[in-house]
Amino acid sequence: MGEEIDINYFIPSFGDFIIYCHESDITLDKCLKITREFLDYPKKYGSSELIKEYLCDNLDIDSYISLINKLELE
Repeated sequence: MGEEIDINYFIPSFGDFIIYCHESDITLDKCLKITREFLDYPKKYGSSELIKEYLCDNLDIDSYISLINKLELE
C-alpha cells in the first residue's frame, strides 16, 4: 500500500476552501459540515479520489464540479 497523504496536501488553506465553497454556491452549513469532516479525519482523505468521492456524495452536481475545479482535483 502507498504512503498516506494528509488532506492538507490537497487543500493547503481551509480559508481558501471556505471561499471556494461560497463561490461554488455551497451553503455555509454544508461548507462547515465538509470542513469539519476534513479537519476531523485528515488522513482518511489522503487522495484526490477520496476527496472527490466525499464531495460527490454531499454536493449537487453543479457545486461539485465548480469546487473540484477550484481545488484542481481533476
